[in-house]
Amino acid sequence: MSKVNIGCPIERLRYQYDDDVCDILVPHGACVDMQATIAYVTARFPDVQEIITRNSAFPDTVYSKENGEWFANDVKAELI
Repeated sequence: MSKVNIGCPIERLRYQYDDDVCDILVPHGACVDMQATIAYVTARFPDVQEIITRNSAFPDTVYSKENGEWFANDVKAELI
């Protein structure tokens, strides 16, 4: 488990180069800091277009880059 500063530990990080998507698994019930997460991922993968955070098998939040700006979509709320 990585102890980077995104607001909580990272259990797993996967990057899909074919569609520039980063998938991050964090501990159950944990929350990430949006700006810190975006900064951490873009520093490692400058071409990233979407960041998916999850604390279970299902996505929690999806950060999407549109016209150079990042937006958050709480997909967990949509699943309830």
